Parts: sequence; structure tokens; C-alpha cells
Amino acid sequence: MCHESFTAPAGSPTDIAKHIWASIFPEQSNTSDAVVFISTSRPDSLFPSESIKNNITEAISHHLSEILWSHPMVTTVLGYYLLNDTLAEAMYEDQFISPNKTSTLIVVQTDIRLGDQDAFISWAEAKLRTIDIPSGWSLMLLGEAVLGHASHDAAVSSMVSMDSIILPTALAFLAILIRNLRMMLIPIACLGLSILTSFLLMIPVAMFTNVSDFGPNIMMSILIALSIDYSLFLLSRFREEMVKSADPIYSVHEMTLHAGRVV
Repeated sequence: MCHESFTAPAGSPTDIAKHIWASIFPEQSNTSDAVVFISTSRPDSLFPSESIKNNITEAISHHLSEILWSHPMVTTVLGYYLLNDTLAEAMYEDQFISPNKTSTLIVVQTDIRLGDQDAFISWAEAKLRTIDIPSGWSLMLLGEAVLGHASHDAAVSSMVSMDSIILPTALAFLAILIRNLRMMLIPIACLGLSILTSFLLMIPVAMFTNVSDFGPNIMMSILIALSIDYSLFLLSRFREEMVKSADPIYSVHEMTLHAGRVV
């Protein structure tokens, strides 16, 4: 997985959220693959002192447990109302119930040997959206694995949106400078071949080492920049020589001799 060792930058919203999480649940902040976070910040007239410790939370917890255990990758599902022991609930309350009694969590651990963790997270998030909860309450899937999954999806989305704007703009700019549509086939072919070769070479690297989620974005940006830039150097010089001599062979020689050195 390329995002197994994701570390949020200091001071970022993600880093702040991790510190808040650790302050609320210090025993669970680094012990599980994922957690289902159940919370309510609204005052409840039926449960004024312990708004999260009620029959609604208990029903949601058992329903979530049934759903989570239906996935073959799940090896552990723990929660305050899943202990089935009054004494155990009292002993482990501080690990599952926040100090202000407005939130609780369900710890979920998976065995990555039994399937794809990204697929499990997507499945779990979809299942959470189908659960009916009281108005004002929240139900979220959190944890380091979920953070890595979300950062990976954000990186892919960013790369697609960025390339969909930058690439056509760069090619249009190059076409205006070269003023020859037939010669535009060369930078397009060069860019396509560069992208294919670079990502094929990175596949075995990503299989055996951890690669940052932002690696593909940086690679793509560099590929576009260098391909367009070098194509501009070479083709603009070729066009200048063609205007002077109208001899393609001589123009290629001059282009390689002068602009080729820069490349």
C-alpha cells in the first residue's frame, strides 16, 4: 500500500484532529485499524447527564457489530455496549466513552491478509451511510487506515483535476507557439510515451517500498513540464531553420546541434 506510513504535517487540520482524538481517547488513539465514532453534542431531555449512554447508542452499537462482523476481513469488534458484562463496562468505560459522555467508539480491527483494506474501508463507509441515527448525532469511520485511504483518494482526485486543466492548456500554448498542427503529434507522442514508461517503472518500486500518495502528482507535473518545455525548445528551433532553408535534414541537424544541447 502506498499510504501505510502517512504522517500529517505538523499544524495541519489532520494533525490537530489526531491530537484532539488522542486527548479524548488516549487508550485507543493508536491501537486499531479503524474506529466507528458515535457522538451527539445536543442536549437530550431524556438523558440529560449521560447523553451517549442510552438505549439508542446500545441499539446502534449492536447493529454496527452485526454489519461489521459480516465482512470476512474483520477480526475484532469492540465497544462499550459490546462487552456484554456490567463489570467490564465499568472497568473499560474510559476507553470507550468520552469524559463528557457525548461520544463513544467501536474499535474495528482487520486482517489485511484476508482482503484489500481500501476495499474494506469503502465498504464500511457505505454501510455507515445506510444506518439511521437520531437528528444531531454523527456516525463516522476514523483511524489511521481511514486517513490513509482518504488522503489517497484526495491525491488521485487532485491529480485528475489538475491534469485535466494543465495538460490541455500547455498543449494549446505549445500549438500557438509552433503554429504547426502536424508537429504537435511529436510532443503528444513524447508525453504519452514518457508517462507510460515512468509509471511502468514505478510499479515494481511501489510494490516493494512505501511511496507517498503525492508521488504520482509530482511525477505527472514534472513529465508535463519537461515534455512541453523540451518540445518547445526543439520544435521552435526546427521551425526557424525550416523558414531559413526549407531543408528538413539540415533543419534537424541545426536543431540537434543547438537546441539539443539545452535538452
